[in-house]
Amino acid sequence: MDINSTKPLYQQVEAMIKQDIVTKKYMSGDKLPTESELCEIYGVSKITVRKALSNLVEKKWITRIQGKGTFVSYENEKYTLKEARGFDKSLSENGHISEHKIISATYEKANKKIAKKLNVSLGAPLTHVVRVILADGVPIGLDNTYISDELFPGIMSDLTAGKSLYTILADKYNETLDYSILEINGSVANRETADLLNCLMGDPMFYVEKIGYGLDEKVLHYSVTTIRCDKVTYVIRTGDTSQVTQENKK
Repeated sequence: MDINSTKPLYQQVEAMIKQDIVTKKYMSGDKLPTESELCEIYGVSKITVRKALSNLVEKKWITRIQGKGTFVSYENEKYTLKEARGFDKSLSENGHISEHKIISATYEKANKKIAKKLNVSLGAPLTHVVRVILADGVPIGLDNTYISDELFPGIMSDLTAGKSLYTILADKYNETLDYSILEINGSVANRETADLLNCLMGDPMFYVEKIGYGLDEKVLHYSVTTIRCDKVTYVIRTGDTSQVTQENKK
């Protein structure tokens, strides 16, 4: 425990238990140590432990069973990286309702990094849309999408109306996603991300950079998506991709 941290002790305990669940130290169905044992493990009071556990119960990470103890009830979603598609499709295939909450939509000029990613000239006009991704009403990711305004004029009005990016590209611009290249790194939630995704500062995140390409190698979009590690697991399978199937939440 970090006594010098600005984060309250109960939040630190909550975050450490969540980390143990995410890293599968405690599996779904496992019984957690008793409150007294957790006090010894983390060197905190019972009041602190009870507050942390109450938060985890409220967030459906654990379940208390009278007379038996506290058990892990959480299982995060698994997504197999197998084909070019959007996050919306992955969610719907796993039986979830996908929504986007628009945070901002702006016209900008491409800086050096974005210009290289979109394969456009420095200073070229682009559309930048920031959205919170929700699954069944729960925020799981923060998405920044960049699209060339020269190639796809007027796309902002459709994106802000809540339509799927790939549906818009196909229906309005006759562009079909052929393949995507993803780079997945790790990060932690800062204050803004934590507020938007209803998690704690310092919670582990996936940092996913994605470039989508059309049939003629045209760059369709560049996106940066921050995904909650406690909500999503990425599964990568090599070999015969025709045998890859989506792993659904049980």
